[in-house]
Amino acid sequence: MKTNLSNVKILVVSTNEHLTLRLLRAISRLSIKADILALNKSSSSTKVSKFCRKYTRYSHDSVALNWEDIAENINQYCKQENIDVVIPSGMQSTLILSEIQSAITNAKIFPLDRPENIKRIHNKWSLYEDLNPKGLSFPKSVLLENLEQLDSLDMTFPIMAKAIELSDGRGIEKINSLTELKQHLAHDHSDNRLPLILQDYIDGFDIDLSVLAHQGEVVAWTIQQAFPHHLEFFQNDTVLNLGREIIKFYNFTGVAHFDLRVDRKTNQAKILECNPRLWASIESSLWYGVDFIHLGILIALEQTIPAEIQRGVLSTQVTKVPYPWLGRTIKGYINGKLPIKEIPKSSMGIIWKNVSDLFPSIYDKALTKLGRGKVNDDMTELLAVRIS
Repeated sequence: MKTNLSNVKILVVSTNEHLTLRLLRAISRLSIKADILALNKSSSSTKVSKFCRKYTRYSHDSVALNWEDIAENINQYCKQENIDVVIPSGMQSTLILSEIQSAITNAKIFPLDRPENIKRIHNKWSLYEDLNPKGLSFPKSVLLENLEQLDSLDMTFPIMAKAIELSDGRGIEKINSLTELKQHLAHDHSDNRLPLILQDYIDGFDIDLSVLAHQGEVVAWTIQQAFPHHLEFFQNDTVLNLGREIIKFYNFTGVAHFDLRVDRKTNQAKILECNPRLWASIESSLWYGVDFIHLGILIALEQTIPAEIQRGVLSTQVTKVPYPWLGRTIKGYINGKLPIKEIPKSSMGIIWKNVSDLFPSIYDKALTKLGRGKVNDDMTELLAVRIS
């Protein structure tokens, strides 16, 4: 059962075009076209999405953004366009809105935590520092701050070397020997600059826990495993309880996407990292049946959540759902590896939703061929001074 939110006006504050497109399509299930305020230089491909009502780019002259100026711009926009709810899309926009949320007076903010919490959870090392002493399950981890530490490194290879604050798979490398680690560190690249976190390599497979939380309580959740051409949603009470402990520990409010690794030998899930922002497969969660965006808007508007709305994985059976990336779906269908017969008809709508909104992908690919594609898509370098 859906409450009627079709008259609600939404502003998406974006620092990541890829995530914003997924968010737009999720919002469209509520019969809403959202506005976008982009804070960064990018392909601007979401402006041609059929689910975007209006696209505006925030312009500024300084290297570091000014919190007060951004807040003023958002307030003016919300007043002018009668915006009801502001939603961040991207790690940097999540951090920015967390910093200025008390200054946003002309609209409600999608559930969002304090900036200090978001920073600690997003940072792989501080997450480990906070939770490992509590007995929560992590791979053995070491913070590598200088090259002198390599002479006394007490780890068994292979290991994983990771940038402590990057996301979307950036800055993660499997390292098979000390020599290979030294070679990895010798390359001058932002993805492998010190400090790095080193973790034991776990022979197993990845799963993800996605949650919406409010004041330390999990409101909604899904658990999924990625396969080449589809996602599988399933129950796992141990993983869910692990997520509940973390959310309670931080008294967390907002959305978060936890990456975990299941050890093949012990079947134990270990925490790898957490991105406290909306995630790329949010559409798949929606078409599975858990509408995180709808629930978050209800919380922002201080409305009661109807008991009929699904909040988690209800069946013990595994449910297969296509990816929200049309190219991967088409390849899976052509090579016969997409299990069409095993996908519920109710989940197939994700394919038609993407087919009906092809222009952003075409636009983005055209700009890429012209050498004008995505630039600084999540503003990691631009905002490093203000957010670190």
